[in-house]
Amino acid sequence: MKNREQLCPLSFFWAAVLAVIIGVGCTHSDKFSQLKYSEVGKQRAMSVKKVEQPSISGEWVGTWGVFHPNQTRTAAQDTQRQLVCHVAALTPDKWQATFEGECGRPYKYTIQMLGQRAGDVVLFKGSVDLGEKDGGVYDWIGRATEEQFIGFYTSQNYTGAFQMARLKEMTDAKHGRL
Repeated sequence: MKNREQLCPLSFFWAAVLAVIIGVGCTHSDKFSQLKYSEVGKQRAMSVKKVEQPSISGEWVGTWGVFHPNQTRTAAQDTQRQLVCHVAALTPDKWQATFEGECGRPYKYTIQMLGQRAGDVVLFKGSVDLGEKDGGVYDWIGRATEEQFIGFYTSQNYTGAFQMARLKEMTDAKHGRL
């Protein structure tokens, strides 16, 4: 019985030492793994920063129109109206856009657009209240590259789309330059 009492404290001692060794090993392993993953995260963030967001600020021109399901393609093209837009960056994910055109009378709206980069495009979505006389609240989505800005909108009474290109590109196209 004396041997057994001496073995128990020794066994307990070695079990405790083994537990400490395993615990220290796991702790260092977790720190190494966290360090390894945080370095990977930093590298990814740096590579994302290197890819610049497309520049969508500037002057845009194009057309907008209301969608009518029963319209022929020719009739839909005949109802297209001129649209001019100036876009200015406020923050990396926020722009201010001023839209001007005709809808039976001249209009000019300045709105804030929130966007998110997805590859080489910026995707927009938003909602804006243009007032009762101009159709109320509009929800819209859009997509902009450095050359093209398109969008779709809907309100209580209207559904439609717009498409624009850089002002310079439109001017060059009229003069036969691409």
